[in-house]
Amino acid sequence: MMNSEEKLPTPYDLMTVPQLATIAVLELSLEMTARALFAEHPDLCDPEKPYWIPTSPATKTAESVLKAIDALRRKLNRYRSLLPADSQPPYPDVHNF
Repeated sequence: MMNSEEKLPTPYDLMTVPQLATIAVLELSLEMTARALFAEHPDLCDPEKPYWIPTSPATKTAESVLKAIDALRRKLNRYRSLLPADSQPPYPDVHNF
């Protein structure tokens, strides 16, 4: 589970790397989508579900969406790791907005 406060860019982050705004919005959207899918298909979280109980087509599709979300998260994290790591704002209170 994602802690949104840890992922939200500061105003200084956005001044130096503005694409972080879009990345943050996308990451929050992906998190909410995953939560909604787990809420709608709780059997996705059931590791003890016997294999012989059929899985609905909607649940199978939800599972593939969750896999795509995980893949996109990894790519976003990789992209974020390649961005400039300029983390010290020129003014002390800019980071604590």
